Amino acid sequence: MGRSSLVVSAVFAGGSLLGALCGMGPAFAEPPTADEFRTLDTVPDRMAACSDAGADAYESGDAEQIRKAMDGEIACLTVIAADLGKTFYGAEAFGADGIEGALKRLRDPLGRLYATVQNDPVACAPACGTLYTIQSEDMYRRFLATLILDISERLKDDSPVHSE
Repeated sequence: MGRSSLVVSAVFAGGSLLGALCGMGPAFAEPPTADEFRTLDTVPDRMAACSDAGADAYESGDAEQIRKAMDGEIACLTVIAADLGKTFYGAEAFGADGIEGALKRLRDPLGRLYATVQNDPVACAPACGTLYTIQSEDMYRRFLATLILDISERLKDDSPVHSE
């Protein structure tokens, strides 16, 4: 049996693709209510509020203010991801410590990867600096934003409120 067949078998055996790849079994909970599915419509506005909270800092051009605003936006987006995880997935779907724990485990390796992408190209050495450090943080922010939108869109596939 090939790798693709194993993954498909694992998915059809009752686990999610993420769970199959990460060795986590399914953890089923009560299906979300129609009202909970309606909260998916608020996700873009919630994400915009995260971004808007730091708008003045971003406009200031001050690197330290921008970094603090970026940290605040990342924390805010993490709350949205956690809310989606708790509402729409089983208790251990992302591991024993939930989606928050999964994101914490990803933060350092992704941060190092993004920092390397932004700060270590041979072409800019040794001139890479603050701007690129902020850009690496923005790469992680965009990862979170994409994850949240992907989760939201995926959940709408199962939503009684969003089906046509």
